[in-house]
Amino acid sequence: MKNKNERTEIAAVRRENLPGLSLVYALFRTKRSGRDGFAYSVSVSVTGEYGSETATASDLTDSREDAELIFRLLADQTVTPCALADVLEEIL
Repeated sequence: MKNKNERTEIAAVRRENLPGLSLVYALFRTKRSGRDGFAYSVSVSVTGEYGSETATASDLTDSREDAELIFRLLADQTVTPCALADVLEEIL
């Protein structure tokens, strides 16, 4: 159950359009009561002519710098939702 004192907002978004596909990378930060700072999460969505798929990795880090680095690496490597967990396992 979500805590009423949690607040999630989008910290960054990057879109990439490939032939027949649209990829959206999003970096979220969540402020929680009883914790200093934010917890960062990433989401990768792909949309094509046959549908869409999204994968999310929650609470990756509490460091803004690390979160921004992870976000850039995912977008620069054109990571798809199905590869998100494998790529994160390699870079974390």
